[in-house]
Amino acid sequence: MTPLRTLALLLAFAAVPTQARASAFTFSFGTDLDIITGVMTGEMTTGLPVGYNWSATSILFTSMPAPMQSAYDHAGGISIRPDTLFMLNRWIVDDGEMIGGRFDQRTGCIFDCVHLRLDYGGNGLLFAAHPLDFSHIEQYTVQGPLTMQPVPEPATLTLFGLGLVGVVSRRLIRRTGSASRARAGVSPDR
Repeated sequence: MTPLRTLALLLAFAAVPTQARASAFTFSFGTDLDIITGVMTGEMTTGLPVGYNWSATSILFTSMPAPMQSAYDHAGGISIRPDTLFMLNRWIVDDGEMIGGRFDQRTGCIFDCVHLRLDYGGNGLLFAAHPLDFSHIEQYTVQGPLTMQPVPEPATLTLFGLGLVGVVSRRLIRRTGSASRARAGVSPDR
């Protein structure tokens, strides 16, 4: 099998979608300098309203503006719960691709609170507030168009990397072997 065919086979194998690839999605929303990014992980779930099949089990923020981080930390972050009448946690995932859905978690807000909304096909919103003193409450909101991308399964990336190393090393071995045979006056094998 030629190295090019081997590489094509590995790429075709890596492109086959599986349910395991539907376990995490990166998200991003905001405008200008106020950008929120993160990773939402979850699992295929039963017991959701008809048409929905996936629920978030954790949401990790990878970046947010400093004032938002301060308010978010003081408010205690968000808590992930199953889909209920007052909390939406319902998504549609098909063959590892996010098709649609919504996460909407709102906490009671006396002083410290956080509200997160991810509406696929719409906007993302993160609001956090906490008191600075008795007369001032720090509030911060970031919102904007939401984008979501599936996170590749680590095993797929490893397999692709190993296949690529194999193809490159085979070419190098053939090249150095051909060069040494030519110096020795031996005809190359094909």
